[in-house]
Amino acid sequence: MGDFLATGVCSDLLDDLPLDTVMLVISELLPKVQNLQAGRQKANTAGAITDFLQSVTLVDVLPPQPQVCPRRFMWSDASIVWLASLIWGEVYVHGMSPLGIWNSTNVRLFLVKHTQMQQRQITETMSSVVGGLFSPSRQRSDHA
Repeated sequence: MGDFLATGVCSDLLDDLPLDTVMLVISELLPKVQNLQAGRQKANTAGAITDFLQSVTLVDVLPPQPQVCPRRFMWSDASIVWLASLIWGEVYVHGMSPLGIWNSTNVRLFLVKHTQMQQRQITETMSSVVGGLFSPSRQRSDHA
């Protein structure tokens, strides 16, 4: 079996990993485990090491635990999109079950994009509702 040699991105990542605590635990426990292995018979070694590791405390060796500083959840646009996608995905999946409302249909999920509402003049609104009967250009041509 070949040995792994970290190169490029892996070696850069290895430099950034916070391994201080892990290395401290290994440096503290490795000599003690090796002493147990050297002093025991092969049959009892695994059990003795397991018992030792279950009973050992590293309170004096490890640095103090950092203060817990919880942060309040803040909604963002991405989290709102995630939640909406999750909810509608669940609705869709449950609706496709054998007794679901979309069973045996050709339903597809889609997104409705909301745009900024633009202020329109009342005459514009009336002309689009009535179909152009009250448009200013039509009124001028009728009076001419």
